[in-house]
Amino acid sequence: MTRAEQNINVASDLYEARRAARFLLAAKYTETLKPYRDLIGRVMVAENLPVLRAALKIGESIPASDAVPLMCVMAAAVEMIEEPEGLTAPRPATSGTVAGLCDGR
Repeated sequence: MTRAEQNINVASDLYEARRAARFLLAAKYTETLKPYRDLIGRVMVAENLPVLRAALKIGESIPASDAVPLMCVMAAAVEMIEEPEGLTAPRPATSGTVAGLCDGR
């Protein structure tokens, strides 16, 4: 599998996590994701990481059996990436898209 195909698969998984979170959390989606967004933001600042790298670092500490918190971290990351102010260093080729950020650019 090429790097581009891997990036597409990661982006697809992230968007699927967000879709599932929106479905499961319904009206509580925004409220539930706020602490996850805050946590990602704190990790970004503390470790000087972009959104996706910070979310991956957080995700590594969540046991695989805790699917809902992991889903919320990934959904929050997608929401943050898609907001221009959520990007640490916007670049025209990647700004506002998950796919463009998957390779760590």
